[in-house]
Amino acid sequence: MAKRKFLKIPKEIDFTDEPRGPAYERLIDFALRHCDKFSIVWREELGNEKQKNEIAVNLNPFLISNISTNKWPGTEILSGTAEVCTYKLTQETVQIIKRAKRLYQWEAPGLPEDIAFYTKDGEVWFGSVAHERMGWLNTAAIDPSELENICEFLYNNGIINKKYF
Repeated sequence: MAKRKFLKIPKEIDFTDEPRGPAYERLIDFALRHCDKFSIVWREELGNEKQKNEIAVNLNPFLISNISTNKWPGTEILSGTAEVCTYKLTQETVQIIKRAKRLYQWEAPGLPEDIAFYTKDGEVWFGSVAHERMGWLNTAAIDPSELENICEFLYNNGIINKKYF
């Protein structure tokens, strides 16, 4: 019987292609199973006016925190600040998140930026920097029993280019 060969899994796996359509929706469903909150970034200087945005209004009942900062997952700006809002991740908020049809659609001015999902321990489970077309999965924040399933899904949908299992 042949042994299965496994690649060493890095702490973070960068996405090599954008999750979109059904793959994007399934990734969000994975996040719902593993995370209890998510954040998005509002930057008025980029034309992203939170007070006038329908998504902000719909997410407001789920708001956990709202901080003004120059740093969030994947980004540190040198001047000014942005409003980073963290929300509860629920079936209802997932439906709002799925209004975007692809990961890198989370970009100003149409939508808030840089959606990220967090485990109950507060670790980033997966994050993005939309205008840089960057997304990543924090493998250290994933239960080992689920890691193979998630990596296979990402590989089979062309989101990562290495087969780890």
